[in-house]
Amino acid sequence: MYRILSAAVLAAGIAIPAFASAQSTAAPRIGVIGGVNLAKVGGDDVDEAGTRTGLLAGVSLTKPLSGAFSLELNGLFSQKGAKDLEEGTNAALKLNYLEVPILLRYDVKTTGGVHPHFSGGVSLGYQTGCKISASDGGVSGEVSCSLLEGEDGTDVKKFDVGLVAGAGLNFALANNRMFTVGARYNYGLSDLFEDASVQNRAIQLYAGFSIPLR
Repeated sequence: MYRILSAAVLAAGIAIPAFASAQSTAAPRIGVIGGVNLAKVGGDDVDEAGTRTGLLAGVSLTKPLSGAFSLELNGLFSQKGAKDLEEGTNAALKLNYLEVPILLRYDVKTTGGVHPHFSGGVSLGYQTGCKISASDGGVSGEVSCSLLEGEDGTDVKKFDVGLVAGAGLNFALANNRMFTVGARYNYGLSDLFEDASVQNRAIQLYAGFSIPLR
């Protein structure tokens, strides 16, 4: 995993200055993003997991590079986790993150007011909350994951790294403003717990609004 990340960082370090040397004259854009995560967990130690729907919200900054390429940075609050699919139970793993996706973006040029874009890169996350909830027979409860720490393999990791790929549509508005809808897939590379192969997986559906920075 670390070799893959090192290669990705090295490639970005080579590619971004190369793009910047032929930088576009278009203005950077700043905006807001809001949507939902359709989240679950995967890995060697996961048999089956249900989807937990969580909030996705934050800000975006898009910096034109060369031609149709740009660098997109997001600062997001992202709720992930999973639900238990076992019959007769109603349990959920609730994870909250502050995430920074770093994406290389390609906008397809069109003659109309709508054009698609594609993006891919890495996402760096810091966990700000972890809880486990359960209910049975009308009785429900919720505990912090920190209460489980110390048991074999249950120490919770704070940092999360994932790969991101997605696509969307941009709608041109008056005064060079833009409305965006899109979807991404976030494939977690980091284990959530010590000594357990469990990683985040999430389909992210979002809408955004951006304006140029003068």
